[in-house]
Amino acid sequence: MKNLIPVVGVAVALLAFPAVAQNDVPGEARAKPSTPHTKEERRAARSKRQATGKEVTRQGNRNLDVEPPAKPGSVTPATAEERAAARKQRKQQGTEAARNPPAVGPAGTSP
Repeated sequence: MKNLIPVVGVAVALLAFPAVAQNDVPGEARAKPSTPHTKEERRAARSKRQATGKEVTRQGNRNLDVEPPAKPGSVTPATAEERAAARKQRKQQGTEAARNPPAVGPAGTSP
């Protein structure tokens, strides 16, 4: 009998909890729903949203708070001779680096 009373109490508590948790009344745990708007108010809000959309579209459909990034200057393409000279210079630098590796001290430190 001593063990039966706590077990019944726990069972009642477990069964009663969902019923209490589902008792959701506006004004106690959450805000009251807003009053519905009239047709005139909805029409006015819609026309305001449309006007804002048209303004954004007219201004290039971009964020009005951020300035667009500056465009880079014009770049003239390199001629075949310039590309060949650059390739030759890179090849020379690579060959020089392969022939003379950098001096490295103990434990990977430079002298």
